[in-house]
Amino acid sequence: MIPLLKSIFMQAELTRKPSVVFFSDIVGYTRLMGQDENAAFELMKLNLELHKRILDQYHGTIIKELGDGILAVFETVPEALTASLEIQKKCPKKTPSIRFG
Repeated sequence: MIPLLKSIFMQAELTRKPSVVFFSDIVGYTRLMGQDENAAFELMKLNLELHKRILDQYHGTIIKELGDGILAVFETVPEALTASLEIQKKCPKKTPSIRFG
């Protein structure tokens, strides 16, 4: 290794912390896109707004949006679990369900 790079790496302090990975998506979203694209986009927008609000409340961070899917992380299991349950409770009953993993 180049001495300068070795020096930089040796000085850098690595910090690790446990994280809980969270993923959710809308059940049947692809089918909905085929039936009514505008309604599907509106549902995806509402779903993202709901996730942002609740994840922020429980200290979650959205890492990436993948179409109708949302990848996020939490620092603790209780926060991730509580946020997931809260999202399920807040979902309008007439919309497709949200799947969590």
